[in-house]
Amino acid sequence: MQAGEISKLTTRLSQGIRNGDEGYLFGAPDQEVTGVVLVWKPTLAAMRHAVAKGCNMMISHEFLYDFEYTSSYFQGAINWKANIARQNYLKSNSLIVYHWHGGMLSVQGVTEKYHQVFGLKPKRPNRKDLKIFCLEMMVGELQKPMTLAKLAKDIKARLKLKHVRMIGDPQRTIRKIAIGAGGDTLFTNASTMNTFLSLGAEAIVGGESDAYAANFVLDGGGALIDTDHPVTDNIAVQVCYEAVKRNLPGVPVEYFESPSPWRCF
Repeated sequence: MQAGEISKLTTRLSQGIRNGDEGYLFGAPDQEVTGVVLVWKPTLAAMRHAVAKGCNMMISHEFLYDFEYTSSYFQGAINWKANIARQNYLKSNSLIVYHWHGGMLSVQGVTEKYHQVFGLKPKRPNRKDLKIFCLEMMVGELQKPMTLAKLAKDIKARLKLKHVRMIGDPQRTIRKIAIGAGGDTLFTNASTMNTFLSLGAEAIVGGESDAYAANFVLDGGGALIDTDHPVTDNIAVQVCYEAVKRNLPGVPVEYFESPSPWRCF
């Protein structure tokens, strides 16, 4: 099977949605596939896992290269040390990297899984407008109201984390939250946070945040719990892995559980 057939499957699973940033980051659609690994990000650790499993195609939620988000920096960033190391490994092992980003949220079962993991009341999907649906479905009511401090402890336990960060009044009662998985609570995604607040979220549980974003949420009347980027994105990646595996019975399909890079002291 060629890579192009598998990338078309991801679009079908996303109910026809293919974001503008999605596509091939390395390799080509006419390349023959020996196996597929779904990952959060194509780090060297994820690449080594793919090779060990005999898989030459990686479907990644995040970008391959890391660079400053200004187009003028991109060409120079290709030659940064981490990016060169990734390129060299991909070349030497003839790997393919396909980027499946925001489209993952449109896959059946992804937002429902987030509600389950974060302890929200069930919410019936309304898929008339998928772009609006994805953000609306990441906002929901807690099974029972609790203080922000108690919510932070609850989220920490649910995600099996050693720590979380919190901004806001610890004694504030929270009834409705938004799940800002991955990098949705970084300052570069202020429009997403604004949408969450506009949809009535009293607290946003983010995967990764910064001081700019935290103060943006505070000034917008909300609270913020900062957890872990790969841990929160892994939830979507695993559901998508299961969907791809069901639809490719004749192809080896694997999942790489991307760990948190942080150690806490």
